[in-house]
Amino acid sequence: VSYTGTDPNSTNNSAVAATDLIAEADVTIDKEWAASSFTAGGNAQFTLAVTNGGPSVASNVVASDALPAGMTFVSATGASCVGTTTIDCAVGTIASGQVTTITVTVAVAPETPAGPTSNSASANSVAAGPIPAAGRMTWFGSLRGKGARL
Repeated sequence: VSYTGTDPNSTNNSAVAATDLIAEADVTIDKEWAASSFTAGGNAQFTLAVTNGGPSVASNVVASDALPAGMTFVSATGASCVGTTTIDCAVGTIASGQVTTITVTVAVAPETPAGPTSNSASANSVAAGPIPAAGRMTWFGSLRGKGARL
């Protein structure tokens, strides 16, 4: 707004409004094994897809996976991961609408019994998600014994 005349009270020429800015990021995780079954004594591979459904940027995102009994962490690409039987992957920042994919290789102990197995993975961010349960998933699968053909 502009005015070309004389202002008799210049102390009221500006205004300030305060409000709280809230960051919300709907961070979700999906886990997919590279195969529907794997063999005790070998390696297995899976991906963790961490998605930010927005609306805000997700900061300091960490994906965690408590591996099934008999499995230990070998390596990962797509994020810096640490741990042995529970892995934590530092994903970092994910923009709204973006996905970060982590590929994880685990060793399956030779003595691991054949049969169904399951585990949970989770993803968390500094920007709290509007749907807290969305950051957790459970995987169910099958482990075959060494030499078994299913």
